[in-house]
Amino acid sequence: MLKQLAILLQAEIREELIQQGHKATGNLIDSVKVHATDFQIIGESIFYGEYVERGRKAKEKRVPIDALIQWIEDKNFSVANDAEKKSIAFAIQAKIYKEGIPTKNSMKYSKNGRRQKYLSTVLDNNKDKIRTYINNYISDKIDIILTNYSKTVGVTEITVF
Repeated sequence: MLKQLAILLQAEIREELIQQGHKATGNLIDSVKVHATDFQIIGESIFYGEYVERGRKAKEKRVPIDALIQWIEDKNFSVANDAEKKSIAFAIQAKIYKEGIPTKNSMKYSKNGRRQKYLSTVLDNNKDKIRTYINNYISDKIDIILTNYSKTVGVTEITVF
């Protein structure tokens, strides 16, 4: 039962990332994995998912140049050489440092008017489903425990108020 919820949440989180326009390389989308164990749902994604979720304040900390160069390469920008690639990376870094994330210009990539809070949006939009899944899961576990207990002690009927 929790596995079904995990599958649903994983699909919706990935779709929200796509709708927000965060499919540059697909690495973040592919890294979103939601696992269900007996008592919890565990999510994982690569480290920069936190910046996509909460954004990045202006003038806080610079994005590493190596990460931006990798992003430029992943996006297949037409650049003449490594120096030009590095120059573009420094320009992007300066823009992010000045405006934060998301930048004003990045909204053009969004299909749903959002560029952050991909995780909290999905969790908020699904809170009733999550509550129902968890309630049903707990109810089923209690039924199993009570059934097993009644078989062990020889009770044929248990009434729960």
